Amino acid sequence: MPLDPSIPHADITYRIIGCAMRVQSRLGPGLREKHYQRALTAEMRKEGFHVSEEHKVRVCDGDVWIGNLYLDHLVEHCVVVEDKAFSHMLTDEEEWQVLSYLGATKLQVGLIQFWAQAIAVRTQTSAQRRTRMAQAHSPLHLASQRLGSRSIT
Repeated sequence: MPLDPSIPHADITYRIIGCAMRVQSRLGPGLREKHYQRALTAEMRKEGFHVSEEHKVRVCDGDVWIGNLYLDHLVEHCVVVEDKAFSHMLTDEEEWQVLSYLGATKLQVGLIQFWAQAIAVRTQTSAQRRTRMAQAHSPLHLASQRLGSRSIT
């Protein structure tokens, strides 16, 4: 299957997903997130990637430092990879976490590696992020939140 040329770093994300699938195949479900994180880091390095685990990102408000973010993986200085291992399905909170990482790093692509019964991967590009952020702040979306419904994008 040819890679979609409209997705930034499609070749890298494709290979990262392959690494995750190999880890899932070997380890199976039920481990803690840290175990999958370490195994994925090792697998990506074996694949030849430059990987920074628990990559620290300084967050500033203008010139004032306000804290740090820690990315589970920063791959090839261009793809954020966040590991999630829990029994519930991914929520908007987990997705927003990765979106905030993309905003803080000014990177375009983030992957959520969901380690559950079967592996699930969500990708997010900066264009999709801008669309979701605009939708989340639209009057219609805000009104639907007040009414207790969810906006589906």
